[in-house]
Amino acid sequence: MYDSVQAQQDYLCIVAPLSAEVQVLRGVSCPQVSKLQITLPEIRCHDRVFAFHKPIMLLLYLDEGVWVCECCGIVSAGCNPTEAAFSFCEDFSTFWDEIAQLPDSRLTKKAQATKNCMLSAVKSVR
Repeated sequence: MYDSVQAQQDYLCIVAPLSAEVQVLRGVSCPQVSKLQITLPEIRCHDRVFAFHKPIMLLLYLDEGVWVCECCGIVSAGCNPTEAAFSFCEDFSTFWDEIAQLPDSRLTKKAQATKNCMLSAVKSVR
């Protein structure tokens, strides 16, 4: 079994604080957004470009003061949605090397599911 770091077998979660206070915009109080969905046609990270067959859908949500970003079994976090999405892109690149390139026999079932999702989503890496 692949047992480098348990977090790399299944998920990666980075904890960062976030203030969930109400923002005031021109005298009008508006609660902060607590859930977002974004699509990415590609990821550019560490001098590589991951092009996808079709854009991947990232789910971003606030969880106990931390913004979480997830897709393909990869769970990343940051102190705001942008940082969580950037963290996801870095994690995707790392997981490509650490999980997607390994034989299934060296991965847990969850890591195999992440690998399969990544391999089916990625059209090319350049």
